[in-house]
Amino acid sequence: EILLRKVSMSDWKTLLEWRNDLETRKNSHNMDLISDDQHKLWLKSTLDNPNRELFMYLENGVPSGTVRADWDSLLNSYILSWTISPACRGKGIGKRMVRLCADAMNCKLRAEIKKDNNASISIALHAGLSLRMEENGVLYFANYAQ
Repeated sequence: EILLRKVSMSDWKTLLEWRNDLETRKNSHNMDLISDDQHKLWLKSTLDNPNRELFMYLENGVPSGTVRADWDSLLNSYILSWTISPACRGKGIGKRMVRLCADAMNCKLRAEIKKDNNASISIALHAGLSLRMEENGVLYFANYAQ
């Protein structure tokens, strides 16, 4: 059973644990450790933001990752970012999760990925995004011509 549902405040501990994982931080734009209070404030503002969607991916009832979609009105597209549960890495879950989200959204999508993050590069390609450019160590992917 595969499910993509909206995140709620009750998910905060799980999300923070994944966010503060060393591998997740290494591949994030912001690599700092995040405190409980910082994370709760961020999650509340995320849930209140009409231009942001945050989804929890579950396989067989097990929370396995998240996909965030941020609306960019200048480019008329969503920018995707994702996190895979440390316990679920290397099992193809990221590919299934992001592809499911991309297919469900059925719109212009982008992603920004550090150039040495091979797992996320593979996920972006599997979700139908193509490499458009590289700048300052970041690869820019999209499912449309820019």
